[in-house]
Amino acid sequence: MHDILSLPLSELREAAQGCRACDLWQNATQTVFGEGERTARLLFVGDQPGDHEDRALDGAGIDRRDAYVTNAVKHSGAAVAAA
Repeated sequence: MHDILSLPLSELREAAQGCRACDLWQNATQTVFGEGERTARLLFVGDQPGDHEDRALDGAGIDRRDAYVTNAVKHSGAAVAAA
Protein backbone atom coordinates (compact mmCIF):
# COMPACT_ATOMS: atom_id res chain seq x y z
CA MET A 1 0.00 0.00 0.00
CA HIS A 2 1.33 3.42 -0.96
CA ASP A 3 1.51 6.29 1.47
CA ILE A 4 -1.19 8.40 -0.19
CA LEU A 5 0.47 11.66 0.86
CA SER A 6 3.59 10.79 -1.10
CA LEU A 7 1.78 10.04 -4.38
CA PRO A 8 1.99 12.61 -7.19
CA LEU A 9 -1.26 14.49 -7.87
CA SER A 10 -1.39 12.88 -11.32
CA GLU A 11 -1.60 9.41 -9.72
CA LEU A 12 -4.22 10.56 -7.23
CA ARG A 13 -6.27 12.04 -10.09
CA GLU A 14 -6.10 8.73 -11.95
CA ALA A 15 -7.13 6.82 -8.82
CA ALA A 16 -10.11 9.14 -8.31
CA GLN A 17 -11.31 8.46 -11.85
CA GLY A 18 -11.41 4.73 -11.13
CA CYS A 19 -12.77 4.99 -7.58
CA ARG A 20 -15.86 2.91 -6.82
CA ALA A 21 -15.86 3.36 -3.01
CA CYS A 22 -19.36 4.90 -3.00
CA ASP A 23 -22.33 4.90 -5.37
CA LEU A 24 -21.81 8.44 -6.71
CA TRP A 25 -19.67 7.17 -9.60
CA GLN A 26 -22.62 5.25 -11.09
CA ASN A 27 -24.51 8.34 -12.28
CA ALA A 28 -21.59 10.74 -12.54
CA THR A 29 -20.79 12.47 -15.79
CA GLN A 30 -17.30 13.50 -14.67
CA THR A 31 -14.63 13.16 -12.03
CA VAL A 32 -13.81 16.44 -10.32
CA PHE A 33 -10.38 16.24 -8.77
CA GLY A 34 -8.92 19.64 -8.11
CA GLU A 35 -6.53 22.18 -9.52
CA GLY A 36 -3.43 23.81 -8.16
CA GLU A 37 -0.02 23.07 -6.73
CA ARG A 38 0.51 20.51 -3.97
CA THR A 39 2.48 23.19 -2.13
CA ALA A 40 -0.29 25.82 -2.34
CA ARG A 41 -0.65 27.84 0.85
CA LEU A 42 -4.47 27.89 0.64
CA LEU A 43 -7.06 25.17 0.04
CA PHE A 44 -10.60 25.87 -1.13
CA VAL A 45 -13.10 23.01 -0.97
CA GLY A 46 -16.44 23.75 -2.56
CA ASP A 47 -19.38 22.42 -4.48
CA GLN A 48 -18.43 22.61 -8.15
CA PRO A 49 -15.56 25.03 -7.59
CA GLY A 50 -14.56 27.47 -10.27
CA ASP A 51 -15.56 31.04 -11.00
CA HIS A 52 -16.81 31.90 -7.50
CA GLU A 53 -13.55 30.81 -5.89
CA ASP A 54 -11.48 32.53 -8.55
CA ARG A 55 -13.39 35.80 -8.00
CA ALA A 56 -13.02 35.46 -4.22
CA LEU A 57 -9.27 34.96 -4.56
CA ASP A 58 -8.99 37.90 -6.93
CA GLY A 59 -11.07 40.11 -4.63
CA ALA A 60 -8.85 39.20 -1.68
CA GLY A 61 -5.72 39.96 -3.68
CA ILE A 62 -4.57 36.33 -3.61
CA ASP A 63 -2.73 34.97 -6.62
CA ARG A 64 -4.57 31.90 -7.99
CA ARG A 65 -1.23 30.05 -8.05
CA ASP A 66 -1.20 30.22 -4.23
CA ALA A 67 -4.40 28.18 -3.88
CA TYR A 68 -5.50 24.62 -4.51
CA VAL A 69 -9.21 24.45 -5.42
CA THR A 70 -11.13 21.18 -5.23
CA ASN A 71 -14.64 19.77 -5.04
CA ALA A 72 -16.26 18.34 -1.91
CA VAL A 73 -16.87 15.04 -3.74
CA LYS A 74 -14.85 13.53 -6.56
CA HIS A 75 -17.75 12.43 -8.78
CA SER A 76 -20.08 15.07 -10.13
CA GLY A 77 -22.52 15.93 -12.85
CA ALA A 78 -26.22 16.58 -13.42
CA ALA A 79 -27.15 12.95 -12.79
CA VAL A 80 -25.35 12.91 -9.44
CA ALA A 81 -26.93 16.19 -8.32
CA ALA A 82 -30.39 14.75 -9.00
CA ALA A 83 -29.69 11.52 -7.07
